[in-house]
Amino acid sequence: MPETTEFSSEPIDDKARSLIHALKQSYEQGDDEAVVSAYKQLTQLIRNRISGQSATSQAEVPDNFVPVGRFYEILGIQPLSSSRQVHVGYLRSIRKLLVHRIKGDERDFITRLEEICLAHDVLREPETRVDYDFRLLKVRGGGNALSDELNALETTVVPRSGKVHLKIGELLQSSEIIDMTELAAAVDMHKAMPEMLFGQFMVKSGFINQRQLDTVLEAQKLIGEGRITVAQFQAGMKAFKETGIPLLAYLKQEGWVDDRPVQEPTV
Repeated sequence: MPETTEFSSEPIDDKARSLIHALKQSYEQGDDEAVVSAYKQLTQLIRNRISGQSATSQAEVPDNFVPVGRFYEILGIQPLSSSRQVHVGYLRSIRKLLVHRIKGDERDFITRLEEICLAHDVLREPETRVDYDFRLLKVRGGGNALSDELNALETTVVPRSGKVHLKIGELLQSSEIIDMTELAAAVDMHKAMPEMLFGQFMVKSGFINQRQLDTVLEAQKLIGEGRITVAQFQAGMKAFKETGIPLLAYLKQEGWVDDRPVQEPTV
């Protein structure tokens, strides 16, 4: 990814320095229990610091802001990775950090640990991961006129812990079932009929068919429930476009979803 997230480390306080020292010492002595204890305390200290930085800058950025960086690369995983694989990548990254950087500079060590913790916390939660993925695709985050116009359209809220907000326009942008030029034209034409939901307008105007809309709506529910990622949705839509295989059938075939029924959203 070309984008990177910069971390400006604050001075390491005595508590963090003490924990880093205990972590290094326990690791060198082979005391796994002490390593885990020191590591847990240090990561919690990092998370508290990240939360504090977020609270300090809350007035300057939107509540749902997720910094765009190289989080998948940091954890050594792919956008198609499941939530469990995110956690496994996190643990492997921590182990790698301990093995290769345990004797290194304190500031470098805590900065790398901060990156790993932040990447894990963003990618493990469906709400922040969806926002992060859409920002990587430049579907959210500003700087894209089409995205800005689409984001001004209706929002369907799919309930889950914390609620994941998804827009039909966002999913259409990343689905590849419609050309971006056509999508931009549809947005302009929709301004003459703002009372009609955008998805229904797309079908009525012939930009997409009803089956395509139903498939996107199904994906909207699955992503909102935290059952699939944006990348898995894109892979499913590509298969749907090229072979006609139903989205849910493809996702089950790949082992990304189970047999639970897709829940109807309630606003």
